[in-house]
Amino acid sequence: MTVFEICHVAVRSNEVEGLAGRSASVIGRIARPEGEVMLQVLYSGDTRELELSGTRRGLLTLGQLLRGKAGSCALAENPHPFPYERSLSEIVFQEDPERDTASIVTEDGILRIQGGRGALNLLADNIEDFASEADASHHCHVDFPTYDYIAPESDPLVVAFMR
Repeated sequence: MTVFEICHVAVRSNEVEGLAGRSASVIGRIARPEGEVMLQVLYSGDTRELELSGTRRGLLTLGQLLRGKAGSCALAENPHPFPYERSLSEIVFQEDPERDTASIVTEDGILRIQGGRGALNLLADNIEDFASEADASHHCHVDFPTYDYIAPESDPLVVAFMR
């Protein structure tokens, strides 16, 4: 068991079989059994940089969710987001057939992801590949212009494993 101060709260999507409705509402210090789904998103207002971090299973689950047409993933807030300024409360995503790119922006404490199916699939692929193959100490930058499927107005995103 590993002790963390944050826990994944809920997954809501009609598009991903077997994931909708799962929840664990715990805020504060918790013991996390290996393999539990956990995610958090931290935000820095000065740089607009986002850190999406989670367990391997949590990141893989998010990749699966992004393959749906729309959905959301509620996050427990991290009371100590250092070196970031704050913790976001939710990820909301939606497919937009009018777009060729994926927009990743922070709005009102929520991470909003919107884009064309091809761009959302590429984002899901990158998150899933990172979760499957990276060492626990690694991180991955997903931003424009590094990836041309990311919209220029997007906030810079770092994907990492939860520490």
